[in-house]
Amino acid sequence: MKIFNKNEWKKVKLGDVCDLRNGVAIKSEDYIINSNTLNCRMSNIRPDGTFDILYNAKYLPDNFSEKYKNYLLKNGDLVIAMTDMAGDPKILGVPTVVKSNGFNIIQNQRVGKLELLTDNIDENYLKFALQSKNVKNYFKKFSAGGVQLNLSKKEILNAPIVLPTIEEQKILVNLFKTIESFIYLRKKELLNLNLLNKSLFTTMLVN
Repeated sequence: MKIFNKNEWKKVKLGDVCDLRNGVAIKSEDYIINSNTLNCRMSNIRPDGTFDILYNAKYLPDNFSEKYKNYLLKNGDLVIAMTDMAGDPKILGVPTVVKSNGFNIIQNQRVGKLELLTDNIDENYLKFALQSKNVKNYFKKFSAGGVQLNLSKKEILNAPIVLPTIEEQKILVNLFKTIESFIYLRKKELLNLNLLNKSLFTTMLVN
């Protein structure tokens, strides 16, 4: 395995490697019962960093995909939550990778799309970098006051990140994904054990 030389890693601001595109304001009266076009809102970015476009889904007329074609999101786009509720913020500054599930997805105004400015950074690495303790602590500085918390484009692009070489980034991404897989399997195992325990307990009571 490659031995990393952390002393050679660069400390940069997010704005040094990418830009942030704001979304478009959608009116609640534009929502319809069903279609193939969905509004991507901050709640579609889940606290664990996953993307769920069908969470509390908000459908829009299909002609909106042409009307707002400059705000369409596609598979693999990296987006970040710019708003959260004060008191118990869960998604403020959380990044995730878009999965369209075959829908047309329109980017809402409080969802920021990160657009790379250089080939020297991997999008998957950037997602993990934005979930680091340093970045989370940086965003916490803006988590005070009011009912709703908002991050500005400037505040997000000033977030500090560490930048290894592109080769090292890809290696780290594979390591992070392996660790995530182990964590997921462990949680699933614990859930199954808990269900088994409840089942055995219920059986004992019945017998």
